[in-house]
Amino acid sequence: MGRPLRCVRVDKEDSLVLVTNKVAGPKSYAESNTPWPFNDHDNRRNQQIFDKWTKFYFIDIIDFVWMSNHLHGIFRITRSEEDVSLEEVADRYNSFKQLVGDFEMTVAKNKGFLKKQRKRMLDLSQFMRDAQQEASVKYNLAHNRKGGLWQARFHSTILKGGKACWDALAYIALNPVRANMVFSPEEYEHCGLGQYKKTGKHPYQKNFVKCLKEYELYRIKTFSDKKVIEKFYEHIIMSLLRKKKGAKDTTIVQCVAALRESNDYEGTLLERDSTWVKGRLIGEEEDLLQESEKIRTHLQAKAPKSFQGNSQRKSGWEGEISKNNKETEKRKGCSFTYKRPLKLVRTASITKGGVLVAFNNVQASPDEPACTAPG
Repeated sequence: MGRPLRCVRVDKEDSLVLVTNKVAGPKSYAESNTPWPFNDHDNRRNQQIFDKWTKFYFIDIIDFVWMSNHLHGIFRITRSEEDVSLEEVADRYNSFKQLVGDFEMTVAKNKGFLKKQRKRMLDLSQFMRDAQQEASVKYNLAHNRKGGLWQARFHSTILKGGKACWDALAYIALNPVRANMVFSPEEYEHCGLGQYKKTGKHPYQKNFVKCLKEYELYRIKTFSDKKVIEKFYEHIIMSLLRKKKGAKDTTIVQCVAALRESNDYEGTLLERDSTWVKGRLIGEEEDLLQESEKIRTHLQAKAPKSFQGNSQRKSGWEGEISKNNKETEKRKGCSFTYKRPLKLVRTASITKGGVLVAFNNVQASPDEPACTAPG
C-alpha cells in the first residue's frame, strides 16, 4: 500500500481518523494453508499495547477491531499545540518514562526538548509507529520469529461529519461479521461491542460516547451512555436494512442471517467497500469542500516550478501518489502527481480507486466524471 499523502497527514486539532493496517503475508491464508498471524492472545496483547501508548500521546482511541491479520481503529485528535502546555507535556513524559528526581524533565531545564515532544505527542503517525513497533517486537518474541510484522505503512482516512463517523464505526464493527466469523459484533471478543456485551462496558466508553454525541447524527445529547450505545446498535440495524425497508428484522443477528440467505449485501454496510480503507477523506460535500480547498492550497505551494509557471494549471491541480506517471516529482520521499483539476474532486462520488476526496451520496455531474486514482 502506498504512503499516505503528506498534505493530508493528520496532526491537527479535532481530527477523526479511520486507520487500517495489515500484517505481511499471503493474500489468501486459506488457499496457501498458512496459519493466521494473530490468535486471541496476540489480539489482547496488541490492544493493551495501543492502550498503553495513549497515556503518552494526546490521542483518543474511539474504537478498535483486531482481526486475524489486520486492524481497524478510529482515532481522534482533540487538541492543538496551543492548547497543550509544556507543563502537561513534562508531566506526561515523566509519568510514562517513570522519571523521578534529577532525571525529571522540567520546563526550566528542558524547554526545547519538551517543545519537540509536544509536537510528537499530537502526531498520529508517531503514535502508530511506536505502538506498531512494540507490537512487532512482542509478537516476534512470543512466536520465536524475526523480521518485520506489518505489510506497509498504515493507511489513514479522515472522517468529516456525523454520517461518516457513525457509518465508519458501524463498518469496522461489522468487520468480523463480514468475514463470516460471527453473526453479530457482540459475539466477537476483539472489538468494542464484543467487550461491551461481555463486561457491560465499552473499552473506550468515555471517548466512544463523547464522539457519537459530538458528531451528532441523531438527537442524543441528553442520552445516558447506555442509551447512546443502544442508538448505535439501532444505527447498525438500519444500515443493514437500507434496501429492505419492509423487513421486520429487529436484531443484528436476524438482519445478517437474512442478508446471508439472500446473498445480496449491496447498499448495506455489510458490503465490502474499499473506500473506507483507501479513501483520503469521507463525508458530506459541505464538510469536505473546506478540506479540499486546504489541500489545493497546500499542493499549489509544493507544485514543481514547471507547473507553477502555468497559471491555468496552477489554479486547481490536485495531487495523488503514483509510481508510474510522467508528471511526477519526488519530494522528500513522496511522489506527487499533478493530473486533474480540483473541480473534478469536488464532484467525485465514492469509488474504489483510492480517491483523494470521497463524498457520501454525491454523484459526479455528466460532464465531469468521477475522479479516480491513476491507473
